[in-house]
Amino acid sequence: AIEGLVVNKPYAMLRTTDAKAASGIRTIMLVSEGKFGATDRVSSLHGKYVRVRGTYLHRNDCWMMELVGGSDAIVPVQPPTNLDLSSLDPPEEVIGSLSVQGEIIDPKCYLGAMKPGEGKTHKACASVCISGGIPPMLVSSQFPNGHRYLLLASTENQPVNAWAARLAGESVVLAGQLARSGDLNYFK
Repeated sequence: AIEGLVVNKPYAMLRTTDAKAASGIRTIMLVSEGKFGATDRVSSLHGKYVRVRGTYLHRNDCWMMELVGGSDAIVPVQPPTNLDLSSLDPPEEVIGSLSVQGEIIDPKCYLGAMKPGEGKTHKACASVCISGGIPPMLVSSQFPNGHRYLLLASTENQPVNAWAARLAGESVVLAGQLARSGDLNYFK
């Protein structure tokens, strides 16, 4: 279990303090059991401080939690009195426009739920996971601004699951804007 601030745009996430993270904030994407995202489960809790229970998946600096089933997976709790909740939801910083090459993946499998969680052998599974609401990511070996994992969203900060599901498991070149909020990097 871990406590933090629920953010539901563009996908379900928990933001918590973490002294080991460069920004002091650790963003943990939230997904449900199976091949499903958790946006519906947290939609009424956006901006609230909660305790979540589940199983961690992570690889390098990319974190996710698969929530347990049941109503006690996400419970509103009182934040610590010394915590300014706005510090857990920093404004988005646009870094700039660029083209980047990489592979569109579903991070749940890529971070450890499935092996291999990438490439052509995982294409069908990644497409189903992304279609089910799991946030799509671009994994790039180009490391734009030193960041390997880029959460994909529209320029209006909306989910892009339908579009990304068609390209899952493929090597792509995308043109767009690189942005950051806390420790999370977006490609729009």
